[in-house]
Amino acid sequence: IEDRVRFSNNLRLFSNQKAYFTTISYSETIINSIKKINLQKIKNKKITLVTGIADSSDLLIHLNSIKITFNHLKFRDHFNFDQKAILKINKTAQNTIVLTTEKDYGRLSPLLKSDNLFYIPVKLSFFSKKEETEFNKRVKSFVWTLLVQEICLCALYEDRTKGPLSTCLNPRFNAYFSYFSKSSGVIKDETGKWFFVGCRY
Repeated sequence: IEDRVRFSNNLRLFSNQKAYFTTISYSETIINSIKKINLQKIKNKKITLVTGIADSSDLLIHLNSIKITFNHLKFRDHFNFDQKAILKINKTAQNTIVLTTEKDYGRLSPLLKSDNLFYIPVKLSFFSKKEETEFNKRVKSFVWTLLVQEICLCALYEDRTKGPLSTCLNPRFNAYFSYFSKSSGVIKDETGKWFFVGCRY
């Protein structure tokens, strides 16, 4: 917590800004193109771990914490897997499970044609549910504000040019416009002018 506070202070945020911190968490399931396996089912089996990332320490700590036994073949970050590397992996694995990161799986799967090649998914997790809820609320509020501004400008555009409102919307808001139109968030008044909640021309 102290590190996060120190980092936030160094950012010199404005009063309306806030830094949010996340960590990575690993799935309990490993995956390939045809099946999924719960990690608990391979606790007593020796596997081969292949990584080509800058820092694999978090993954190693995680696998050790859940008592997974593995041989680790560590390649440099962004390693371009070639036939020599594939031969080394096959020799080490000997038809057992080869586990890798999701990034490396995309590079290995075309070369290491084996149903035993799996990756472990990762996701970002907030340090608390409260922070996650607050962050999502801020993002939605920001998007909502942009949407209101866009529709207000288009309402003004239509009023001055007599052109259809939908033609002046930025493409990234088409889906939002469609949704709010159907839900009566965007409607016409008795004079035929478009208006949005809190914005009328």
